Amino acid sequence: MPSSEAARPLVSVIMIYRDAARFIDEAIASVQAQSLPDWELLLVDDGSSDRGPEIASAWHAREGGRIRLLQHPGGAWRGTAASRNLGLRSARGSYLAFLDADDVYEPERLARHVACLEADPALGVVLGRELYWHSWHAGSPPDWISGPALQPGRRYTPPDALLATLLTRGAAIPAPCSITFRREEWLAQDPIPERFHGHYEDQVLICRLLLRYPALVIEDCLARYRQHPASLTEGNAPLERVAGSAANRARAEFLDWLRGELAGVGCLSPELVTWLDAEAAAVAGAGERSGRSWRRLARHSLPQAARVPVGRALNRWRGRGARRRAMQQVAQFERGRAGRSSLAAARDYWNERIDDTRLSDHPRGSAGFYAALDAHRLRKSDYLLDYVDFAAWAGHDVLEIGCGAGLDLVRFARAGARVTGVDLASRALELARGCCAVAGAQAELVEADGAHLPWPDASFDLVYCLGVLPFAPDPAGVVAEAHRLLRPGGTAIFMVYNRHSWMQLAARLGFLRLGHADAPGFRVYSRTEFARLLQPFVNCRMSSARLPLGQAGRRGAAARILASGMRPVLGPFGWHLLARCRKAL
Repeated sequence: MPSSEAARPLVSVIMIYRDAARFIDEAIASVQAQSLPDWELLLVDDGSSDRGPEIASAWHAREGGRIRLLQHPGGAWRGTAASRNLGLRSARGSYLAFLDADDVYEPERLARHVACLEADPALGVVLGRELYWHSWHAGSPPDWISGPALQPGRRYTPPDALLATLLTRGAAIPAPCSITFRREEWLAQDPIPERFHGHYEDQVLICRLLLRYPALVIEDCLARYRQHPASLTEGNAPLERVAGSAANRARAEFLDWLRGELAGVGCLSPELVTWLDAEAAAVAGAGERSGRSWRRLARHSLPQAARVPVGRALNRWRGRGARRRAMQQVAQFERGRAGRSSLAAARDYWNERIDDTRLSDHPRGSAGFYAALDAHRLRKSDYLLDYVDFAAWAGHDVLEIGCGAGLDLVRFARAGARVTGVDLASRALELARGCCAVAGAQAELVEADGAHLPWPDASFDLVYCLGVLPFAPDPAGVVAEAHRLLRPGGTAIFMVYNRHSWMQLAARLGFLRLGHADAPGFRVYSRTEFARLLQPFVNCRMSSARLPLGQAGRRGAAARILASGMRPVLGPFGWHLLARCRKAL
């Protein structure tokens, strides 16, 4: 009987997919049609909700052990980095290759790459060229072939292949479908950092390989890299031009990671430092364009009487010159760095600032103290009692991620829910215990990171997470955990801060300060970015709240006068961006 080592396939192809029913059949068929017969295909389902898994299962039934089906626990969405890592850990082949579910291999793709690796045992990586494939759809732009940053036929010693790619104007790091590498080379690497859950995770892996292992570039174009609006490559083009978009933040994070990686292998030359600085400045400089959306609002949406004063204020803001714009770029880049803060930094910050004693004259921990905190909360979130029907959760299991002082936990408990609260900060949990004790409410309270929670799948009916994602070190991980912990048909309620809000504008004009804007990882979201973050859920209803109409003091009175009769116009510009999401049955 052959050993398991003898039964190992020559090459493992890893295909990650999510809601890819439209294209996955063609992608799998292109692997099945390879002239090299000794392969296995790993199909990694990243939380699909369409027919993609059915198509994958049908291929598995036809091909048997050559096609293997993988998914995350509970069928959860974990993002592209976690899914590639799952495929890499599970692969058995001597060589590894990727094919995304919307791309296609030519029949000689595996044979040609494997032959190069077999002919040179010291070779770690083979790079081909790929067709940027538009013509699959009628009326699309012409196809084009990648290159020529790297010279075909040349064997590059590390890190020359990567440096040539980075420093060639207009060149791109090769696509995943055009690279094959030895399994042993991967085993020497760390997993792809899972914070790269939607952009750049493939480039992180490819950069690591090209920094460390000899690479051969071949002339052959043996993969078709499909371009369509839902693909990452095609989709990034417009996103890169949107100020503060998810793609811009992802690129800033990738550039920061790349700087550290280059420094770690001792090849951070002055030329590369200049290139990295220029790229980072280009990403940060997109923030300058964000004022244009507000100028369009002033020109087209505001009543005629308000356009002149608002327009003048915007022009004064814009006219503060290059120094102001440079400061904004630095601030945006520093916020991006803060967004990658450690759990320890976030925990320390909130342990110091969770309790604002200025909100109450009552002794800390007393009934009057908590009543003052609650009154302040309801002034800030005057929509809360209308938006959340606390009584509807009687008899249900409710988890609050980021419970803070426990004010909403008590509301759920008083309504008859079985409540559990989680917070990263121990001082927050002390306050929450005191709040529950004063109210006579029962709650389980746990100190934990919201992206790594201890309960089994499908433990709760409601996950409640207001104002946490803007500060979480791993917001996508928090959303994935919420999805995992919900029972089928369960509800999640999230709140983030609205990038296109009246408060953002007021803060930029110097009229107010945003609370906790100095916190590690503080970020704001557009509706598009928020929707992308909530991808694990199949049904999300989004709305905005917290308009200036309810603010206190002289500024609040002025805001109410200015905003009188403008509620329909201001509706989308509330500071709080809310989403009510449902997990599929």
